[in-house]
Amino acid sequence: MASYHFAMQIIGRSAGRSAIAAAAYRSGQKLIDERTQTTHDYSHRRGVVHQEIMAPEGSAAWLKDRQRLWSHVEELEKRKDAQLAREINIALPSELEADDRLALLRDFVQSQFVARGMVADIAIHEPVEDRFDDPRNHHAHIMLTLRGATPSGLYKVKTREWNSDSMLSEWREAWANHQNRWLEYRGWDARVDHRSLKAQRAAAQERGDRVQAAILHRVPEIHVGPKARAAIQNERTLTSKDRLVRSRANRPRVRQYPQHDNGTRVHHLIRRLEKNLDRFDRTLTRWRQRVVRLQTRHRFLSREEFEAQQERERWERQRSWLRQREREEAIAAAIRRVSHARAQKKKAEALVAGIENVLRGLVGIKDRQVKRRGTIRDRKWSHAPVQTR
Repeated sequence: MASYHFAMQIIGRSAGRSAIAAAAYRSGQKLIDERTQTTHDYSHRRGVVHQEIMAPEGSAAWLKDRQRLWSHVEELEKRKDAQLAREINIALPSELEADDRLALLRDFVQSQFVARGMVADIAIHEPVEDRFDDPRNHHAHIMLTLRGATPSGLYKVKTREWNSDSMLSEWREAWANHQNRWLEYRGWDARVDHRSLKAQRAAAQERGDRVQAAILHRVPEIHVGPKARAAIQNERTLTSKDRLVRSRANRPRVRQYPQHDNGTRVHHLIRRLEKNLDRFDRTLTRWRQRVVRLQTRHRFLSREEFEAQQERERWERQRSWLRQREREEAIAAAIRRVSHARAQKKKAEALVAGIENVLRGLVGIKDRQVKRRGTIRDRKWSHAPVQTR
C-alpha cells in the first residue's frame, strides 16, 4: 500500500554540518570540502541508484557540477551559523517501476523547485537486502539551494519566501498530487494523502465513509532514522542530556530529557503499534456487538413482516357480506404495516452490510499492523538496551 512521507530540514553550520558532506553522502560520491580541507568519500556506499543536478534554464552550466556547486555555496556563506541548503526527503511509491519513479521525481522537482529558480541536487536510494531494509523503502533526497540561480552562479541574496509555511504546505500537497496521478496512470488503486490522520478521518466522516473513518482512527507512527537503528543494532547505550530549548513564548528554558526517557524511537514505535492494535481490538468488539444487535432486529422485522402479510391475506379472504368500506380500510391498514416492516427490514440489511464492510477494513488494517510490529521485532531491535534521547 502506498504511503506518504515528506520531511524537510535545513542543513546549517550551527549543527556542525557541511553542504559538501551532505551532498557526498546522498550522492554516493567523493567530494572535498575546500573550506576545511576535508575529504568526504562515500563512493563505496550502496543503495544509491541515481543522482543528478537539475538547474533552471539559462543558469550557469557549472552549477550542474556537484563539487563546484556546493563549494560555491560554502564560499558564499561567511557566518559560523549560516544556513547552507534545504533538504527534502520523500518516499517514492514502491508500486511503480524504477523508470517511473525517476520520471515522477524529475517532474515534481522541475515544477516545484527548479521552475522557481532553485538548483536541485537529487539522489534516489533503494533498499539494500542484506541490510534487512524494508523492500518498499524507495526514497529520494533533494538538496536545494537557498539562493536563486543566475547565468553567473547563485544570487547574492537568499530568497526568503521559500522559507514560508504556506510554501511548505504547497509542496506537501503537490507531492501527493503528483504521486496519485502516476499511480492512476499506471492502473494502481492505491492513493496517498498529505493530510494528518485526524484531518483525513474528519473528511471520511463528513462524506459518510465509515470504513475509512474507522481505519484512520489510530495513532500516527514515527520515523526511525539511521542513527537510532545503528545505536540499537550495535548495542550502544546512550545517555540523554539536559538541553536548552525555547518555549512557545520564545523564552529559553532547560528541557530535562533524562526525566522523560522511556526508550529509543524504535521502542516508542513498537508501543504506538501496540496501542493501535489495542484500539482496533476495542473497535472491532464494538462493531461486532452492533452487528449482533442488528441481526436480532432483522429477525424480529422478518417475523413482523410475515405476521402483517398473514393478516392482510386473512382480510382479503373474508366473506363478501362484510361491508365494503370496513374491508377496504382493514386491507389498507395491513398493506401499510407490510410496507413499513419491509422498509425497516431493508434499512437493517443495509446497516448490517455497511458494518460488515467496516469489520473487513478493520481486520485488514489490524493484520498489517501486526505484521509491521512483527517485522520490527524480528530485526532484533526490541531486545537491545534502552536508548535514551
